[in-house]
Amino acid sequence: MTLGFRILSGMGGVNGIHLTYKVNGKTKREYFPESAYGCVKPLTCEDDDSLSKDDKALRELGLVRED
Repeated sequence: MTLGFRILSGMGGVNGIHLTYKVNGKTKREYFPESAYGCVKPLTCEDDDSLSKDDKALRELGLVRED
């Protein structure tokens, strides 16, 4: 499986992938807990915050559920 996304400006990302497909007439569903993000100039996705860069980026994108 290959997943791609395109960022036109700023920052973009994904957090978790739900895959639905059919095999022999049966619908199958799988979840992959993978995340990825990227930035386009002028953003650099870098900072010195106490959260890891990954956590901060995914929260800024609204891709992390806050309890």
